[in-house]
Amino acid sequence: GLPEAERLARRFNDEVASKTSASDLLRIYERHGRQFTTVHLVTAVHRIAKAADGAPEAVDERRLAPLLDDLSASLSSEHLLGGSTRQLSNTVWALASLLWTDVPLLESIAAASIRRIAPFNPQGLSNTAWSFATLCFHDCP
Repeated sequence: GLPEAERLARRFNDEVASKTSASDLLRIYERHGRQFTTVHLVTAVHRIAKAADGAPEAVDERRLAPLLDDLSASLSSEHLLGGSTRQLSNTVWALASLLWTDVPLLESIAAASIRRIAPFNPQGLSNTAWSFATLCFHDCP
């Protein structure tokens, strides 16, 4: 069978993917967040943003803040260099959809995106540009 860590990672992925409400997703994070990898954190934030469906005020900021703090810590500049462009664009899209302006995190994402611009696909580029514009964030390297 699979190693325990891989089984746990798949279980978290399946559980996060099966939820459609921000409250349910935050509940999963509150129960298991200490065990979440960066991929789980990005996926959870992305799913919460999709669940908010244009109404970020419907998401409880007090419950969301610890998740975003963990995501920010997990996405250190060193990790962002190795992260996928999809992870970068999904993260910044989720932040913009939730109208969450975490300047240090946005600066890290912008720097990593510029360094890794070539592998971005058109959708990832447009989502990233839309996200920074929505948050009125502009980075001058």
